[in-house]
Amino acid sequence: MKCNVCNFETENKKSFSNHVRYGCRLEVKKSSIKCKFCGEFIPKRKPSEIGMFCNNKCYFKWKKGVLLGPRKERVLISNYYYVMMPNHKRANKRGYVPEHIILVEKSIKRELFDNETVHHIDHNSLNNNIDNLKLMTIHDHLSYHAIEKHKKSKGKKWKKEQFYFEENA
Repeated sequence: MKCNVCNFETENKKSFSNHVRYGCRLEVKKSSIKCKFCGEFIPKRKPSEIGMFCNNKCYFKWKKGVLLGPRKERVLISNYYYVMMPNHKRANKRGYVPEHIILVEKSIKRELFDNETVHHIDHNSLNNNIDNLKLMTIHDHLSYHAIEKHKKSKGKKWKKEQFYFEENA
């Protein structure tokens, strides 16, 4: 048996039918479907396997690029704005630092200590106006939010002066 397009020859009927069904190399080059990552023509496959990539390497390179994305100066991650500063001590593994930390550091003209954090006064993490940011120790910040959470809970009364909680009778 011989292929009319590429002159592929075989005696095995199954091998020849697979060659015809999934396409020969010369026929693939005439295909109009290109890999989304490298731009090479995608070999014909079963109808259930029609894809956008010529192989797994191209797919995973594309996927990594999509997940990481191009490096931008300012991005939104978990409802906080982050700024690209790879050499900052608080930078994450991609090199981004929360914008509110940078703004407070510029206003106080020093880096934050390890036990300090920045609190958004109006609880809007996207509002990085310097008037909305407050420098606090981590302990004070956690205490503040614990008090706020407890104030919202029903049936309990907060005595601010004594720093303990009292159950309603």
